[in-house]
Amino acid sequence: MKTPILLFLIALLVTSASGSVLSVGNGRVNATSELASMNITLDSAPDGLMDYNLSVTIDDPSIATIKNVEFPPWAITTETSLLPSSFCWLNATTGPGTNITTETTLVTITLEGLSGGTTPVSLAVYSMRDDYSNEINPSIINGTFTVNAPVLPYADFSANTTSGIAPLTVAFTDESSGTAPLTYAWDFEDNGTVDAITQNATHTYLAAGNYTVNLTVTGPGGIDSEVRTDYITVTEPPAAPVAAFSANTTSGTAPLTVAFTDESSGTAPLTYAWDFEDNGTVDAITQNATHTYLAAGNYTVNLTVTGPGGIDSEVRTDYITVTEPPAAPVADFSANTTTGVAPLTVAFTDESSGTAPLTYAWDLNNNGVIDSSSPNPVALYSSAGSYTVNLTVTNDIGSDSEIKIGYITVTEPPAAPVAAFSANTTSGIAPLTVAFADASTGAGTKTYEWDFTNDGTVDATTPDAVYTYSSAGTYTVNLTVTNAGGSDSEVKTDYITVTTAPVSPTAAFSASTTSGTAPLTVAFTDESSGTAPLTYAWDFEDNGTVDATTKNATHTYLTAGNYTVNLTVTGPGGTDSEVKSSYITVTSVTPKISAQFTASPVSGRSPLAVRFTDQSIGTITSYEWDFNNDGMVDSRMKNPLKFFTSAGEYTVQLTVRGPDGTDQEVQNQYIDVTAKPLRPIAFFSANTLSGAAPLNVTFTDKSYNNPDSYLWKFGDGTTSTLKNPSHTYPVPGYYKVGLTASNAAGSSSMAMNIYVSSS
Repeated sequence: MKTPILLFLIALLVTSASGSVLSVGNGRVNATSELASMNITLDSAPDGLMDYNLSVTIDDPSIATIKNVEFPPWAITTETSLLPSSFCWLNATTGPGTNITTETTLVTITLEGLSGGTTPVSLAVYSMRDDYSNEINPSIINGTFTVNAPVLPYADFSANTTSGIAPLTVAFTDESSGTAPLTYAWDFEDNGTVDAITQNATHTYLAAGNYTVNLTVTGPGGIDSEVRTDYITVTEPPAAPVAAFSANTTSGTAPLTVAFTDESSGTAPLTYAWDFEDNGTVDAITQNATHTYLAAGNYTVNLTVTGPGGIDSEVRTDYITVTEPPAAPVADFSANTTTGVAPLTVAFTDESSGTAPLTYAWDLNNNGVIDSSSPNPVALYSSAGSYTVNLTVTNDIGSDSEIKIGYITVTEPPAAPVAAFSANTTSGIAPLTVAFADASTGAGTKTYEWDFTNDGTVDATTPDAVYTYSSAGTYTVNLTVTNAGGSDSEVKTDYITVTTAPVSPTAAFSASTTSGTAPLTVAFTDESSGTAPLTYAWDFEDNGTVDATTKNATHTYLTAGNYTVNLTVTGPGGTDSEVKSSYITVTSVTPKISAQFTASPVSGRSPLAVRFTDQSIGTITSYEWDFNNDGMVDSRMKNPLKFFTSAGEYTVQLTVRGPDGTDQEVQNQYIDVTAKPLRPIAFFSANTLSGAAPLNVTFTDKSYNNPDSYLWKFGDGTTSTLKNPSHTYPVPGYYKVGLTASNAAGSSSMAMNIYVSSS
């Protein structure tokens, strides 16, 4: 075990008639590589303290070294020489009015023990002044630093278990003592091979047997081993279960009762979990089970068997097929339109119900002649008149007819229009406003579609219209006029000519940043104006060389300095330049260690494989990754791959170490892992199933497993995507209402019938 650090902060204050006393304390540690702090103390300064310039020296650098220097908070500016070292120069400027009337610590130094022994710690004063700029010449009392010899290590360990079934994973915990730092060599099978070098280790024994474990611990004080003969006992595992089953039947009409028989194998005792609809719900736990399917559909059956040897599942996809019982047909239909001018094309849609297969007999003008046997025929009514439509639907159960008297009304068409127009002007400079006047002929109500640029977009729908052309060019104008008798278009090619005078360019730009350390990447954004097309010439260092010709550009400055940037813009109206002197300032910096990383992906469903990429700065010698913020090191690789098997938000921590120190990067709730969703089960209810037309019905979704989208079919050709819609049935009849509920895992459907009476 690590010996605690003993800190002695002793100020040796000696009263001197000659003035103030400056002293360095004594320190002691019990082993090498441990740290102790020592204060440099001034006993008094009656006239305050303005600044001081000191040095501290380890007389014997083989015994200790100076690791760190800490100044008091009232020191305004501070300077030191580079550390660690056996010598350190110290300089500080204090705040105004720093009156020292009692013992005051000027500097605290931290020393590290290197080897056993005692060394003097010497102090020197180069200058020290009070608040009146008078020199202070204090007496100096040096200190000492003692490092005791390291303690011989004593190897010892324990295990979380010493027996079990193969494969057996054992976590070994180090309980050794001795002066740090300690190194470890684990031999889990006593075969002379080092299996692990971490302080605590985990090993998996794959085969049965008795295993001897050897831990060797090495430290500054020496080496020691602990050998435990036949410490781990591993036995053979039981046979793993193999799930299997059969059914007395796999198809039939609803309700269908099925008896399932277990045919699984494996070491007893076995437990059973039946899921007869593969919806994630356990429906039975007996060895053999019976289930009744109430609704039509294809059902997947899952049997999970668990025993001493493990767990196994048998999944049979679409194993059980359940069909609806046969139903007599109910004839019904609708049309995309019921009125119009001749010739009128009408598309009929079958909305009949009943068990398939169905046959159809359409009499589209009620003359006793079958006009079509298609489910959804299209009819052309060429003459004016009122037409009765009759649909007869037949299946193996029977037949039914729907007759709609005077359902289709056809009228004679008016004369088609002739499109024509004029404009108050056909040429000018942009922006050009043109007034267009309709001159079309034709009877009845007319509609208008103006396309002033012939791009296929309707720009106006009034008889007369005004349009402003903002850009130069030659434009084709199209007017389409429509009435009940048809439509006509007037197209005038290159009818409008718009010109513009070019504008002289004005060069201007900005930068994403104007200062920073090398290498400095700067994104330049063009802000120039002038008539297009414009060309660009960037000179990022004002050396007469064109570095880029794009509108916007990026440049990386590799060396420190002040850089002038020149942008020259050329267009039809001429040329202009923008020069910004000493616009970019680049400084140099000595890189230090900085922990940084990225990950991809950072979210998804479990199990989620995430690749972590180290982007740390500086010289890195070791990496410690903690993927779940539990304080344990999960990986020491530079760019590890981690599998997240459970849903949750994970905080990730990277600790890096190198010659320049240690740094840590923590990204809170960085990895978001969600559970795989379940396929929804569609289910709904209605506030009523029958009533007189017009009948308003409110539908309420009661689906399972959190669907996120809905598709309702109301049986009359209309649909809805609302969760809980309402629908009005204006026409009597039978209507089959269906709901399809969906999410990322899949979808399912359910249907019910609504009856609407005439009164």
